[in-house]
Amino acid sequence: MNSSAEYNRKWRKLNPDKVNAQNRRYREKYPDKDKANRRRYGIKLRTDAVSQLGGICVHCGIKDIRVLTIDHVNGNGSSQRKLMSSSTVYRKIRDVEIDLCLFQVLCWNCNFLKYLEKDKEKGY
Repeated sequence: MNSSAEYNRKWRKLNPDKVNAQNRRYREKYPDKDKANRRRYGIKLRTDAVSQLGGICVHCGIKDIRVLTIDHVNGNGSSQRKLMSSSTVYRKIRDVEIDLCLFQVLCWNCNFLKYLEKDKEKGY
């Protein structure tokens, strides 16, 4: 016999239009709750992705999640953002559906210094 969660998962997969309509009604009825839920989910997703990559700035060693960012090692972040959203990248990193060697964790300061060094190499 199937569990309730398994049944629900299959039903949702077979009825995407009904699921979307339910979600839309919820968002319209409870916009503040929905916004708070989405924010919490986004923070958890980002935190999980940063943790999957080590959870520490590879340059200076800071561990404060509030200042850590995910950096594209090869500097191709803008081209990747055209293909997928940040939340999709976070999800793929969390679930290891993307090559983790393409990313590193940097704090905001080290990330900005990397940007300045790149401009310096170009002669700006």
